[in-house]
Amino acid sequence: MKKITRLLLAVAAVAMVCTLASCWGGSGGGAEKTLKLVGSTSVGPVAEKLTEAYDLVDPHIKIEIEQVGSSAGIEATYNGSADIGMSSRDLSEDEIAKGLVGHEIAIDAMAVVLNPQNTVKSLTGAQIRDIFLGKIRNWSEVGGADAEIILVSREAGSGTRDAFESIMGVQFEKNGKKASALDPRALVAEGTGAIKSSVATKPRAIGYISLGYVDQSVKPCDIDGISATEENIRNRTYMLARPFLMVTSGEPGGDVADFIDWVRSDGQDVVKDSNYMTIE
Repeated sequence: MKKITRLLLAVAAVAMVCTLASCWGGSGGGAEKTLKLVGSTSVGPVAEKLTEAYDLVDPHIKIEIEQVGSSAGIEATYNGSADIGMSSRDLSEDEIAKGLVGHEIAIDAMAVVLNPQNTVKSLTGAQIRDIFLGKIRNWSEVGGADAEIILVSREAGSGTRDAFESIMGVQFEKNGKKASALDPRALVAEGTGAIKSSVATKPRAIGYISLGYVDQSVKPCDIDGISATEENIRNRTYMLARPFLMVTSGEPGGDVADFIDWVRSDGQDVVKDSNYMTIE
């Protein structure tokens, strides 16, 4: 009888410990949850900073970020392998028809960047288009030195590349859809940082990157005489601008909605500190 009594007391003690653990965050409301963000390498850096700041708001939410390009992130959101897609371009009509929803979190301007040794300071939109189409191949044709132009572009599927080619007209019609008309001689760089590094080390190079990535290692050139200032971007006189989106499958709820709502409100301080333009 004494053994049975001791056994019952032990079981009761274990049950009490489990109950207390549940109340104090063991497997209850305080349990850590994970959100997976997949997509744009341009959105990725600011998403990482937003994640760090959000950890102070809700430390029970763990956010994993995978930077694989906008299209891959949108697809991952659609097939359910990501909670949130990161995109540096607008959603297509087909993607919207699938029930995907884009939530703007920032405005990014792209800069056409040159090596600091390049004497060219400004290009027209038409000149930039023709350079990337391969119609202009020497810097002397646009007021620079007599030297062959080295093109550096992002990989296929990059939201930055899609946005750049769409805005600048580096495309052609194929089966009723737009396709890249990029000069096949172009060097392809995987990621925004790779383009910047390539242009910074090649005096004859030209590429395009998110404005937030511009530093002293590269030189942004004006387009049609217009610089990429906040005023020029907001009044749409500077042509190379695009949204940063967080994409969900349908309208979000729960932890996903809480995170996106925070990003679009208090998180805008982080966006501004990251040298991107806040949403209005």
